[in-house]
Amino acid sequence: MSVAIGSVAEVASIKEALLLSKDVKKYAEAALKFNPNHSGANHVLGMWNFRIANLNFIQRTAANALFGGLPEGASNDNALKYLQKATQVQPDFILYWLDLALCQYENNQELVAIQSVKKAITLKIQTPDDAAHIVKCKELLQDWE
Repeated sequence: MSVAIGSVAEVASIKEALLLSKDVKKYAEAALKFNPNHSGANHVLGMWNFRIANLNFIQRTAANALFGGLPEGASNDNALKYLQKATQVQPDFILYWLDLALCQYENNQELVAIQSVKKAITLKIQTPDDAAHIVKCKELLQDWE
C-alpha cells in the first residue's frame, strides 16, 4: 500500500504529496512492524525521509502555509539507514542502489555513492524500469567521476 501511495505522491502537487506522505510513512512503518526486513518498506521509508528532508525553500514554505510545517522526523540520516537496509535485504535490486547513491551523494559521501552506482550497473535487469535505472546510474557515474 505504501509503495502505491508513494508512486502517486511522486507525481502529485506539493499539497497532495504532503497529504499522501503521512499515509506513505504510516503504511511503511506498519509493514516494518510485521517484517523489519521488508525491502520495499525500507526503501519507501528511506525515500520518504530523503524527499521530505530535501524539500526546497518554496516547498517548505508551502508546507508551512498549508499544514503548519513538515512531517516530523524526516532526515537524511534516517534516509541512509533505511536505504542501506533495503540494499542489504535485497542486494540485487537496481533501484535500491540508485536511490542509495543519490542519498549518499547528497550527504557528501561522493566516493561511497560512486561505489553504489557501480554496484547497480553490475546487477541483472529484473523489472521494466531497470534499463532506465542503469542509464541513470551510468549518467551519474560520468558526472561524479
